[in-house]
Amino acid sequence: MGFENWVFVVVLVTYLISLGLVSVIFQSIFAKNQRKGYIALILIAILNIFQLIQGYSMSPFVALGMFLLLLTTIAVTYFSIKKQRS
Repeated sequence: MGFENWVFVVVLVTYLISLGLVSVIFQSIFAKNQRKGYIALILIAILNIFQLIQGYSMSPFVALGMFLLLLTTIAVTYFSIKKQRS
C-alpha cells in the first residue's frame, strides 16, 4: 500500500469521525429545539457539500467513499431520532 493510499484512508477515517461528532451534536440540538436543529442541519449540509467537493478534487474514489459514509450517517441519525421520538 503506497503513501497515497494511506492518505486516502486517513482522510476517510477522519471524515467518519467528524460525521459521528456532527451527528451527535445535531441530535442534541434537534432534541432541545427543532427550529435550531433545522438551522444546524442546513449549515451541516452546506459544509458537507464543500467537503465532498474537496474530496472530489483529491480523487473521485475518495468523494465516493465520503458520499457513502455520509448516506450511512444520515440513515443512522434519522432512525436514531425517529426511535427517540416514539
